[in-house]
Amino acid sequence: MYIDRYSPDLVGISMSATEHDEGLRLASIAKTNRITTVLGGYHPTAIPGELLSYPQVDIVVRGEGEYTFRDLVRRGAPEDVLGLSYKKDGVVIHNEDRPCIEQLDSLPFPARHLRRVKYLNHMYKEERENDVITMSRGCYGKCSFCCETYMNHGNVRFRSPENIMDELHEISDYHQGKPLKIFVTDPSFMSNPKIMDRLCDLLLQSGLDIRFSVMARVDSIVRNPGLVKKMCAAGIQSYELGFESANEDILNDVNKGITLGLQREAVEILLENGANISGTFVIGLPGQSEADIKNLPVYAKHLGLMNAAFGIATPFAGTEFYDDLEKENLIFDRDWTNYDEMHSVYILDTVNPRRLEELQTYCLVRFWTLNTFLIGLSRKLDTGGKISLKQLVDEIASKIRFARDAGLDLREDDVNDQLRVLLDASVDSDVEERHRNIAIHDIVELSRFLTIIGSQKIQLS
Repeated sequence: MYIDRYSPDLVGISMSATEHDEGLRLASIAKTNRITTVLGGYHPTAIPGELLSYPQVDIVVRGEGEYTFRDLVRRGAPEDVLGLSYKKDGVVIHNEDRPCIEQLDSLPFPARHLRRVKYLNHMYKEERENDVITMSRGCYGKCSFCCETYMNHGNVRFRSPENIMDELHEISDYHQGKPLKIFVTDPSFMSNPKIMDRLCDLLLQSGLDIRFSVMARVDSIVRNPGLVKKMCAAGIQSYELGFESANEDILNDVNKGITLGLQREAVEILLENGANISGTFVIGLPGQSEADIKNLPVYAKHLGLMNAAFGIATPFAGTEFYDDLEKENLIFDRDWTNYDEMHSVYILDTVNPRRLEELQTYCLVRFWTLNTFLIGLSRKLDTGGKISLKQLVDEIASKIRFARDAGLDLREDDVNDQLRVLLDASVDSDVEERHRNIAIHDIVELSRFLTIIGSQKIQLS
């Protein structure tokens, strides 16, 4: 155990509400070894007092933690350190807030050389090594359900392109120049088009072999089609967009700031540039009917998405969404371990909680059909190219593991109900997709396989 090896004085744990149990479990391990525990991140920032009520939690960092944690270590005590909450003689004390860090270039790069393990993609083995980078903080969006609003108070800040490139070269050196896949943590990657344009110029000149995965807003894509083309050429080729709903009234109710027309336009721009597109949708928002929810995977396929995730609407503490539901006394589950976007925790007039959880499975299964999967693969191929049969099997296995790891195991006691929903979704998908016949031999190289089994006509259902 690392605690035995290093005997630390402090253990810092970053967590969101979805890691509530895991964060407290790690804090308990540290506490049994008489180590001071410090919690930070979205969840602790929202409920510092509640987390400090646990005996294994000593200190909470509210907001950004770099300078707060540094000051705590230097002083050796939490008193008067901006951004800290702590316990003293059984009383919780909240120090004054710390302002957001305006000059992100002033922050040192992560000490990657201290890592004990490599970042791995646990869904499937990749040829590229993985890493992570943060290029900006904050988001100009005002989505009522999002934690970014209270974490950064709408204060969007950026690193300079030159500073970002310095870190990318350091990352490349750390990985010994191997091809990389880097996930960019920025909640709104394209908030400053001028900085992104300059970064693309530097990337194109750098000779680095990096593929980036980013999160961007729909409206940013639509406003900057030329920049999107340049970004894709520079290796920024995978995009996760928050669509959330296929109903404009619901989009307006949650302050999403986009329309269905913008959603379609954003996908068209990305497809034209050969990008990989993933989309997130929220089920169980106020005003959403069962029919609305069942339509989401159909809508996602019609948009042309290659990947889609469907999370149950979760009122995270500190958000406007949480405050509104709290005022109306609609939250019935106070167990933070269920605030994982897999469980229903508040009263929805249109759908009961158990059915809502079943509908999440329905959405996943109805989206992830073989046709959708093959269409996604075909878009990744160069004109006339094909993938091997082994690659097809590996890709299918990765999607199955994704579906498993995405949360089915969190509802193990409902397996029979989940299987029933799975079959319902499969039947509905079959009816819906009869016109979407895909020729698998146009995508998968089958000639070697067919030399073994002989001339055959195969239908895969």
